[in-house]
Amino acid sequence: MCRFFGFVSEGCFRTYRVDTKGQEHIIHFAVENWWVGDRESYITDDPSNSHIDAIEQSEMILFQEGDFKILCTKIPAVGELIDATLQKGLISSQNIILAATEK
Repeated sequence: MCRFFGFVSEGCFRTYRVDTKGQEHIIHFAVENWWVGDRESYITDDPSNSHIDAIEQSEMILFQEGDFKILCTKIPAVGELIDATLQKGLISSQNIILAATEK
């Protein structure tokens, strides 16, 4: 279960899944000032199918769900920042999917 969501303050992380053949499939990279975590598991409370690795020396700030919601409520600019980075992440994911289908 993904109990925390991380804000990358330094470094780079990769999120990936492993298929039934044991092959890794990278879902996305999270660099400085991006968010990292299994959002599906975090929201649904279902077990995570993803793995997350730091691929270089990295630091992140971890947020539990309750703290995350309080932060967004008390500081609206943080909520706006989160929305903006999540939108960039969605666009990045769409581009990765498009690139994979064009091979």
